[in-house]
Parts: sequence; structure tokens; C-alpha cells
Amino acid sequence: MAKCKFDGTVRRVNGQHTSRIFSDPSFQYGQCTINYTTWECDTEVDLALVNAKYDRPANNRGPREVYSAFSGAVPTLKGATKATINLCVQGIACAKYGKRFTVNRTIDEKALGLVGQDDFCGFARGLLEARRIPQMAMFRRYAIVTAMYKTFTEDPVAALEFWTAVMSASGQTNKMPDRRLNTWIITNKNKSIQAANGRDRSEVIEHTCLRYWQTWYKSYNSYQKVTASE
Repeated sequence: MAKCKFDGTVRRVNGQHTSRIFSDPSFQYGQCTINYTTWECDTEVDLALVNAKYDRPANNRGPREVYSAFSGAVPTLKGATKATINLCVQGIACAKYGKRFTVNRTIDEKALGLVGQDDFCGFARGLLEARRIPQMAMFRRYAIVTAMYKTFTEDPVAALEFWTAVMSASGQTNKMPDRRLNTWIITNKNKSIQAANGRDRSEVIEHTCLRYWQTWYKSYNSYQKVTASE
């Protein structure tokens, strides 16, 4: 069993199921030995690392549980759904390492990608958990979040405007890049997307998103220059 001291509180990080067994009146202790470990953490990152130490598939805890533990170090993910946290982890990892290299990364390595990404995680969460967005499920794909991350690192302000327009289909005309991307995303399920030019399905999705972004961003920059000169 293990507990962790952090910020004036004591938190149990492992041993929930064991505690239930011991609290059962019918349990016979016999000669069993209970090992109790206490950790002291200075930061939320330390707390996440301690949690992750015990969050292993061998303990019936999958990657999402590990990711949730690390998300404690990201204030903008407080209260976020596990699906959102998972998408942020996968999206950031693929953007940094590439999908084909990501498979060789440990769960901890992927989860650590959340640390220091408060702004992006808040940005992504705001989009992924937005209400009243038609076909929202079609946007909750890690390849799209990978594209979101790349556009955000290029220009956070423009990225918010672009993805808001894409997801809400609020572009002025059907010919606008954001409207065209919206149509492409909601009409193309993963299984209907064909691998092309050495890219698998997820890479095709990311590439398509970034292609429309570049077209949109070029017009956006031109407009900003004109506005600035007036």
C-alpha cells in the first residue's frame, strides 16, 4: 500500500482493493505482511510520477489511468474527461515524435508530454468538450488533435479562430478552407479513409487538416497585414 504527502494533504495512491479486502470481517490475516510506503512530493509533477509508478497495466490499470495521473500536473485539465486527456497525450506525442516512433515510447514518456502544455491542453479541451457542435465525435480523433497541436504552436490566436470555425462550420462560404475541412472531417470516417503516398489513415487525416490550415492561414496573414496598414 502507498500514500503520498502533498500540499498539506495525504493521498492514497495505491492499495484501494487491498484495503477493501482487509476491511472485510471474514478476512483471516494469518501471517500476512502489509508493506506501507509513504512518499513526499513537492510539485504536482512529482505527484503524477508517484501515481504513475503504481498505474501499470500489470495492476489492471491501463494507459488512460496513467494519463489521468499525469494530468494532475496540468491545471487546465482539472476535471477534464479521460477521453480528452487521452487525446491530448496522443496528439502531443504524435506531434513530437511522429506516429511511427510513438509506438516505441513508454506510457510514462507519452504522459510526460502533458507537462508544460497547460495552454495547449486548455485550448484543446475547450474545443473537444464544446457543446452544441454537430458531429462532435468525428472531431475527437487523435490525428486531428495532432494537427491542432501543430497549428497551435505555430500561431495560438489564429489556431483558435481556425479550429472554432472548422468545428462550428461558421465559415462565410462553403468554399472557405475551414468549411471545406469541416465537410471533409464529418463525411470521412476512419474506415473510409484510404492510405496514400506512404501515409496511413491517421497521417492522411493530419496531413489534410494541415493542408487546409496552411491555405486558411495564408489568407489570415494577408488580412492581418492589410488591417495593420489601415
